[in-house]
Amino acid sequence: AGAGGIGLTAIHYAQKLECEVVATVGSAEKQEYVKSLGVRMIASSRDAEAFRGSMDEYGPVDVVLNSLSGDFRSHSLAALKMGGHFCEIGKRDIWSHEEVAQLRPDVHYHIIAIDAMMAEDPTGFKELFEAAMGFGPAVLKTTCFPIHRTVE
Repeated sequence: AGAGGIGLTAIHYAQKLECEVVATVGSAEKQEYVKSLGVRMIASSRDAEAFRGSMDEYGPVDVVLNSLSGDFRSHSLAALKMGGHFCEIGKRDIWSHEEVAQLRPDVHYHIIAIDAMMAEDPTGFKELFEAAMGFGPAVLKTTCFPIHRTVE
């Protein structure tokens, strides 16, 4: 989702690369916030058919950074341009490389597990992190709540 920590960081990174961004959000408030960041194309992360309709309207995309499942994932795969990149960051029910190749043999499929990379390749993670930070930190919206509301 575009309004979460990873989504906001991805938007920031893509905009620094001068990419056009399509983001998903689940509420009107989050949609307004993501729009305020300069994202013009926003799709639903709650209604798979509305998401598919938005992706049909926006046209094919070069890269999908995916954490959604079910029909959203299928619609995202269908939205890729020929030879596009599908980057899976989800943790549940992810497709194997073979499953994607059966559906879209033209797609470059990447399973990205930053938590595993941190443990298994700390030097590679450090290099990736430093490269990303070279674009400057993303400005993340924060909301402060009184301490007595922490149980909510």
